[in-house]
Amino acid sequence: MEKISSADLAKEVADKTGFSQACVKDVFKATDDAIQSHVKSGDIVTLAGLGTFRGAERKARDSRNPHTGEKINVPAHQSPAFKPSKPFKDLLK
Repeated sequence: MEKISSADLAKEVADKTGFSQACVKDVFKATDDAIQSHVKSGDIVTLAGLGTFRGAERKARDSRNPHTGEKINVPAHQSPAFKPSKPFKDLLK
């Protein structure tokens, strides 16, 4: 398994499309900013063939500090969530 960086991905997309690497990086950044902005606002963002990004409500819970064993309360909070589309999940079957 190889780790692919965003720069590697941008180069691959640039090679396939003929766009410059800088242009592809700008599109990636703008897409990332837009997704994060919408999810932060409570929207659900769906990218066809890829999946859905949304905020997920996490309930308050009790936990323990792994270093001290002290009991701590973790308050309710929002957390980003991603659910892959069926075609994307099927790639790994």
